[in-house]
Amino acid sequence: MSHAVKVHSCYARTELRDIRHLRFGWLYYSDDPKFKLFKTLPKKCSCKLVVDSDIADIFVEQGKAFPLYRPQKGKLLVPDDDNQIDCTQIVMPVNRAKTPRVDLITSADIERAYVDGQQKYIRLIDAIHEMIMTERMKLIVPFQRDPFEGRVLFPFPADQRTKGGHF
Repeated sequence: MSHAVKVHSCYARTELRDIRHLRFGWLYYSDDPKFKLFKTLPKKCSCKLVVDSDIADIFVEQGKAFPLYRPQKGKLLVPDDDNQIDCTQIVMPVNRAKTPRVDLITSADIERAYVDGQQKYIRLIDAIHEMIMTERMKLIVPFQRDPFEGRVLFPFPADQRTKGGHF
């Protein structure tokens, strides 16, 4: 029988804990294939996503999510021990890559290149310019003529009030 499962996407604490040093009552998950290191979830979070347990099981099988473990007092954590797995919650880590906020070319590079005439920096600026222009070219779609030129763009189909449509 399926039940509701809370999906955590909150940041785990940065500390990694060894399997022998897990605290009783805390929630942990492991993305370590050797099942030796664990990450701790925060005590309070604002995660609100709830899915069906069948969907949660699929996420765990696909490797998109990890089960949460709640260690019991005096017992060593075992990967498949259903008594220590919290079946009402899973963790789906979100990769939130940050965009660098600095330019690839600094004002010092421009001065070295064009005031001091250093060839190394001139080549660097040209290479970065070429890279940026190549990526911009991928965004541009070539113009194509409209194959349906002269046709109505938004034909209105028949509805229940107008017999035969709006034509």
